Amino acid sequence: PEPAVAAGRGAGGRQVGLGLLARPALERLLARPLPGRAVAEVNRLAVRIYLWHQPVLVAVTVLTARGGLRLPGLHTDPAGPLWVLARCCWLPLLAAVLVTVVRAGQPGSPRGPGGGGIAGRSAECVPPAAPVYDHRRSGPPDPQEVIAVRDSDPPSRGRADGQSR
Repeated sequence: PEPAVAAGRGAGGRQVGLGLLARPALERLLARPLPGRAVAEVNRLAVRIYLWHQPVLVAVTVLTARGGLRLPGLHTDPAGPLWVLARCCWLPLLAAVLVTVVRAGQPGSPRGPGGGGIAGRSAECVPPAAPVYDHRRSGPPDPQEVIAVRDSDPPSRGRADGQSR
């Protein structure tokens, strides 16, 4: 195989191994209030962040190109470590624009889509339903237990009490 292909083999396995090695330290870090809340908030908005990060990059690149300058790291070819350094310098601006766009689209935001009300709310805003069965209070469920509501079964499936219709 080609050297580039051979060098890439096992990269996923190495990443998984590093993740497993870092897991205890990351769990300790996330048990602290501030980092835990930050990660929970990013996870809650992960789909929006994923969907908007490329349009934000393109918009910032196009809008800055209208100024007529070739800005390194944004309008130049990725040609080495200096380009990577220049791109890293753009990350705070790109992150600020992304945060602004993601927050503007959140429900409850004055400029958010949907016009408010129950129809404009996404599922992530709806409070969770009360648990039907809480094993912490009632113990583990009995696999033999069958719950049947007498009048909810359609006639073709029979009756819970065994009587014919």
